[in-house]
Amino acid sequence: MRPFRFARPEDFEAVNALARQAHAVHLAWRPDLFQPVEYPFGPEDYRQKTEENRILLACEGEEILAYAAYDIRKTENPMLTPRTVLLLDNLCVDEAHRKKGIASKLLRHLCALAKEWGCTDFELGCHPENAAGIALYESLGMRVKSIHYQMKL
Repeated sequence: MRPFRFARPEDFEAVNALARQAHAVHLAWRPDLFQPVEYPFGPEDYRQKTEENRILLACEGEEILAYAAYDIRKTENPMLTPRTVLLLDNLCVDEAHRKKGIASKLLRHLCALAKEWGCTDFELGCHPENAAGIALYESLGMRVKSIHYQMKL
């Protein structure tokens, strides 16, 4: 079992180094949508996420191996059953540590926390090119909720 902790302000560079790995993959898949950036987590966004404990890290000693960035949203629509959703925004395991079960352990830990926080659902979006991500999410019991379509105009 790997220790987990929330990101702190001093983790800014290390978390962004991982985020650049994930962003490079997204950029390769969808150059029409993503553009190169030095800091996928800008300073203000990162500050806010750390203050709200919205980045969970998987660490080995002082080394950050992976992160999961997320938000929590409550449904406000009277036509829908009230829900509190943990929405995974981004997940990245360092390239040197992939295929070791870190992502599944991190997400299982995050799900356990979400239950403690009163969340009723766990949702995320995934690019169809992300075969490893799809396999991971399905191995955790997730199923397709909806399909989003896009057309360039």
